[in-house]
Amino acid sequence: YNDEEVMICRCWNKGINYPFQIFRKILRYKLDIIHIQHEFYLYGGLVSAIIFPLFLFFLSFLRLPVIVTLHGVMPLSNVDQKFLTDNWIKGKPFSMKIGMLFLIKFIVLLSSSIIVHEEKIKQMLIHDYRCKDHKINVIPHGIEEKKSIVLKNLAKEKIGIKEKRVILFFGYITGYKNVRLLIESAKYLKTSDWIIIIAGGPHPRLINNPDYKRYLLDLRETANMISKDNFMFKDFIPEEKVQLFFSAADLIVFPYNLCMHSSGPLSLAISYGTPFIISDCFYPIILNKRILFRNEIKELSTKIDMFFSDNEFQLESLRYCQELRKSIFWPNISLRTRNLYLKIIEY
Repeated sequence: YNDEEVMICRCWNKGINYPFQIFRKILRYKLDIIHIQHEFYLYGGLVSAIIFPLFLFFLSFLRLPVIVTLHGVMPLSNVDQKFLTDNWIKGKPFSMKIGMLFLIKFIVLLSSSIIVHEEKIKQMLIHDYRCKDHKINVIPHGIEEKKSIVLKNLAKEKIGIKEKRVILFFGYITGYKNVRLLIESAKYLKTSDWIIIIAGGPHPRLINNPDYKRYLLDLRETANMISKDNFMFKDFIPEEKVQLFFSAADLIVFPYNLCMHSSGPLSLAISYGTPFIISDCFYPIILNKRILFRNEIKELSTKIDMFFSDNEFQLESLRYCQELRKSIFWPNISLRTRNLYLKIIEY
């Protein structure tokens, strides 16, 4: 893709060859700075993740500034056997901690600068990973301003729902996102005419894992035992239909039991201006304590009931969402990123 100011070049495929594919393309262009996005499984499987520091080492020979955005950082204190089992990760906790520690430390060491999206993640890098704070910059994940939003009633009708209060979970289903908590909280809901939509489907990394398949089946069976008519499971939602689900939602719930990156679905909720409640593991990323809840079944059900019965609480959640929108629109985030580029180049 190319226009007067921006060129987008698709230059790599998932797998262990990605460093060479990207490096070869970089050599074709005269660049001032290199900015790389990093998430653990972004470039492929475990081997692809392990060789990422080697990729940065190759780039160092170009004598160009290299910025890495770390989209996810695992809190080392949370890496125990339960965490590995709940997220279908093979290995031992000690080996995982050592591997993550060396991986992140080498990424930081070989980069000119690091971007993370939350202050909480910066503190994790400083205290858990013993990284130098002068290299770490906090720039929030930007969002687009959604100007054409489908009317709520029309959106509900298009996805086959009428006269229901829609509670939405959106995103790939993984262990740390704690979908079971939301499903089981439905047993105690006093709110009438509700429907819980689980939208997003299986995680691509785990789709062939037999234990993961049993977990997904168990979630559906648990939902059916609670209510056969009040749950809707949707697999992967195409981009052109994402707007329908966020427009249809009266409330979005984030029941995560671990915060290790900026949530894409949370950014979407803020972008669409959809009210949400969220697990307290996101504090202090989310500062409004009224919309936070502890990961307990009855507390979550109580918070959902409070949202639908208390108009002031609804307005407070909506206002907070609007405040977040203004601060992280892409024009603001782009300017902050550009200023970091200039600072590094001038330095």
